[in-house]
Amino acid sequence: MKALKLLVIGMGILILFGTTGLGILLYKKLEVSTIDTSEAKETVVLLPEESHILEMQTSDKKIFLRVSEKTDGQQSIIIIDQSNFSDVKRIFLKGLKH
Repeated sequence: MKALKLLVIGMGILILFGTTGLGILLYKKLEVSTIDTSEAKETVVLLPEESHILEMQTSDKKIFLRVSEKTDGQQSIIIIDQSNFSDVKRIFLKGLKH
């Protein structure tokens, strides 16, 4: 009977530690990470004159800007690599005017 009582107490302690451990792991997993802005640098992307951004979308490594030029309404997509911000590509969309 004494062994059974010790076994039940031991199991209760294990359940308590397990639940606490799971709670700590979940808290750390859901914790919002802060972004270190001390290393952030300013990057300038030059848009064509008299143009405006119609739409912006992001993926894991790229930023996509859909741009319309005010002069003739020609649309293009500017693709920016987020890893270095220096690899900029532009795709012209023929026939699309805004």
